[in-house]
Order: sequence, then C-alpha cells, then structure tokens
Amino acid sequence: MDACQRHKVRTLEAFGSTLRPAEYRAESSDIDLLVHFVPMDPYARVTSYFALRDELEQILAAQVDQVVKGAVKDAVIARKIERTKQRLYAA
Repeated sequence: MDACQRHKVRTLEAFGSTLRPAEYRAESSDIDLLVHFVPMDPYARVTSYFALRDELEQILAAQVDQVVKGAVKDAVIARKIERTKQRLYAA
C-alpha cells in the first residue's frame, strides 16, 4: 500500500467491528486500524499519523479510527485487539 510506505508505517492492522460483517455498517461505522510506525522523531510521527489517517479516509471513503501500537493502556482492550486484529500491511 503506497500510503503506508509514504508515511513510514511498519505494520497496519484492522480490528473491531471492521472485521465483523454482521456488526459493521458502512454508513455509520468507522474503520478501526492499529498502526505501528518505523522509529522516527516525535514531530515526524505526529505528522505521519495525521497524514496517514487523512489519506486512508480518502481512499476508504470512511472515517478512520487509528490507534498507535502500544498506546492502548487498558489491558483488557489491548488483549482483545491483539486477539482479533488482522494484518493489512507489513513493511
């Protein structure tokens, strides 16, 4: 995926209702994505985060809820994401 390469993404994974067709509603659901960037300085990471989100929202024609890998501090939620995620891109 060109957007991932352009914004220095190491991995991009989907999770949540995006992966459950019975629950996903294109007209009202967002797309939940877990992103892991390559190492970079904090300012570059912020720039990449928002640029990637904006580009993916254009490509997917949907709102993107993008979570940086390691940012989820609630252990229950983090385990659920880890258990259910599906890889979309790996550098």
